Parts: sequence; C-alpha cells; structure tokens
Amino acid sequence: MPPQTLVSHLVRSLLAFAIISASLPAAAAPPPAPLHPQSQAQNALHLEASPAAPEWMNLYGLHVWIDGQPAPIGSIVEAFGPNTALLARTVVSTPGQYGLLTIYRDDPGTADVEGLRPGDTISFKINGRPASVIGNQTIVRTEHGALQQADLFVGQAGAVSRAQYLPLILSAHEANPAPGVSAFTNPTGGQATRQIPLRTGWNLISFNVLPSNNDVVTVLAAIAGLYTVVLSYDDGGLSYYPQLPSTMNSLRTLDPFHGYWIRMNAPAMLSISGAPVSVSTPISLRAGWNLVSYLPDGPTPVTTALANIAGQYTAVTGYAGEALYYYPSLPPEMSNLRMMDVNMGYWIRMSTNGTLAYPAAAQTATLSRPPLRYWPCPAHRRRSPRRNLPRRLGRS
Repeated sequence: MPPQTLVSHLVRSLLAFAIISASLPAAAAPPPAPLHPQSQAQNALHLEASPAAPEWMNLYGLHVWIDGQPAPIGSIVEAFGPNTALLARTVVSTPGQYGLLTIYRDDPGTADVEGLRPGDTISFKINGRPASVIGNQTIVRTEHGALQQADLFVGQAGAVSRAQYLPLILSAHEANPAPGVSAFTNPTGGQATRQIPLRTGWNLISFNVLPSNNDVVTVLAAIAGLYTVVLSYDDGGLSYYPQLPSTMNSLRTLDPFHGYWIRMNAPAMLSISGAPVSVSTPISLRAGWNLVSYLPDGPTPVTTALANIAGQYTAVTGYAGEALYYYPSLPPEMSNLRMMDVNMGYWIRMSTNGTLAYPAAAQTATLSRPPLRYWPCPAHRRRSPRRNLPRRLGRS
C-alpha cells in the first residue's frame, strides 16, 4: 500500500475512534488511597476552609514624636498593612507613648481581609501624617502573642539617647497595679484551690474559682517570673506582658468565665484559690469566636457539655501540646477533641449569639458575669477594622 494511502487510513481510523469515544460516558477516576483518620480530618477541614481562631501580636512605643516634641495626649496612632488597609488604631494616653496596638492575623478561611499574614510589613500614621520608625526598623507581622517596640516620629524625632531605643524591660510589675479587685460576691463562703500544671511554651487554660483579687499579677503570683505573656479574647484580643507598665496592657484582670493563653519559660504548677463557681453559671457568647472557660469539675463529652447551644456552634478548638478540634458538621471520627476537661480553655465559634450553661443536676446559677470596664485600646474589630469604638476589655 502506498505511504499516502496508509496515512489516509490511519487518519480516518483516529477520527472514528475519537467520535466513538466522545459518545461514551467518561470512565470513573480511580478512588483515592485511604487516608489515616487524622489525615482524613485534616483533608476535610482543608476542603471546608474552616476559619481559624483569632491570632494577634502587639506593638507599643515609648518615644513618639511630632515635629520634635513628644506626641501629646489624644494623638491618634494608626497601623496599616501592605494594601493600605487600616489594621488598628490607638490613642496616646501618656505624652510621647502609645500601646498596645493590636495587629491581627488574616483569617485564611475567609475572603475578607481581617489582618496580616506572617511577614507582612506594617506602616504607621500619627494624626493622619505618615510616620517613620526610629532607627529605620522594618516592622513585620510575626507570631501569635509577640510584642514589638516601634518608636515613631513625624517631621523630626526628639533628642534621645541610643539606649532609649532598646525595648523596655522591667524587673517587676509596678507596685500599684491597675484596679482589678473582683466585684463578685461569694454566696457560700467556701474556698477551693485549683492546681493547673503548665508546660514550657503555650498553655490554653481556665479555672472555675473566684479569686478575692482578680488582678493578673495576684492571680498568677504562683508562677511569677516564669511567664512572658498572657492572652485572652472578648470581642477583641486582650494582652498582658509583665515587662510593660500596667497602663499599656489591655488585659488587667482574670476571671473564671474566659480562657487564657499563657506562655511559659519553664514548667510549673499554677495554684489559684477562691470561691467555687456554680457549674451552670451562664456564659454569654457572641456570633463568631469566643474564648471561654470550662466550669465542671470533671471531663464531659463535647456534645454533652455544649448541649444547650447545640446547633448554634460550628467549631470547638483547644490546645494541649497539640491542636484539638471538634466540628459538629463532620463525622465524629474526624475530630480529635471528644472530651472537654478541667483546667482547659476552649475556642467556640458561634453562628449566632447565645448563652452557654454547662449541665449540672439540681444546680442553680448563683453568679453573673461582672460588669465591663473600658480601657483605652486599639479600636480594631475583626471584619470591621475601620471602626473607632471602645472594646470590651478587662472585668471587675
């Protein structure tokens, strides 16, 4: 057969095969290889793009200058991300100083821009004027709970020694702590002590007793000098750094209704004494993330512990040396958090406002959450960073 005829036959055969193939249903793709249960959960969560619990770092400045003079009280310090979006705002309450300025991490599970990714740079303005960082330091978003000093100026900086540019380190907390004595009453008059073991690094804890004095320093007296930062969350990040003046910290009191991140330099046992809190004391929850305490004295399955808010929450996460998570929308075997336990704090993501009451037979809530105290602080709120409103901070 001549070569031209052979080529013609081959072309006609290929065209016929293509037409027949197109008319047939596509073959099913081979099933994926089975996954380890934890890998299955991680894969499902990745596909679900579940939002992450809030993370933040904090900035402060000890030398803030406007045209060679210390920034006066009332000056507005703002932080911006690479896309010029406003990240946070605070007001100078001590001449020439600001803090804390809370910078949130962007939530990778949403399309909104709530903050920065690690490594993103931060720029500043003072009273609407672009500000420079003393020493030409580049300020970037780092890890959760980090504290950075960023001294700023517009126009020109004042005359300060180079040593004053170094981060402030105080050997002890101020002698007169911020007001923080608990306003709770003790209806039973009894006292109890909770022993909370802490590991080196991060710990997510809570307690279920009511200290007679709930100032941060007093409650954590048993581990003084061993922790570097304490964080909490109540419609915004709350932070306490023992090396800073008390006026710069947004977290000033601890209570039995919130969870707390504590970063330790060494393992230790935290002892907290006070009046026992009723297991069924109601805890108010907002739509979105809430960092709450666990009030019962023993472990309880997640679904049982949160029975009265069933259908209102979409995620529960914790931390015990590794991430713990429970998602009611997934098969139970895909979550590794099955029991809520004593001394632990938990993130609960609500789809609507609600009230959590842990189950307790024949118990009546005898305590209510304390009144709110407003402290000068950054006005950033997740998903609405441009709002300049006071945030619920600290409790008394």
